[in-house]
Amino acid sequence: RSIPGVKDACVVGMPHAIQGEVPWALVVGSRTATELFAVLSELLPKNQIPLEICFADQIPMTGSGKPDKMAVREVLKQWIR
Repeated sequence: RSIPGVKDACVVGMPHAIQGEVPWALVVGSRTATELFAVLSELLPKNQIPLEICFADQIPMTGSGKPDKMAVREVLKQWIR
């Protein structure tokens, strides 16, 4: 399902001290995190809503054109620090 103002997005599991792993999102688009959390709270169960939404100019891709989840995790680690 697409969300207006979101060009591309990738959600990956990131380490969490209590829950083990939680979803984080890397987004390319013009919406704010607040707007996206509001939309996602209407579309997804609470446990599937990303803990954090971070923004980038592009999503790292593999040679076959799929999101490179390992590279996305490395980008998102920058926000954890």
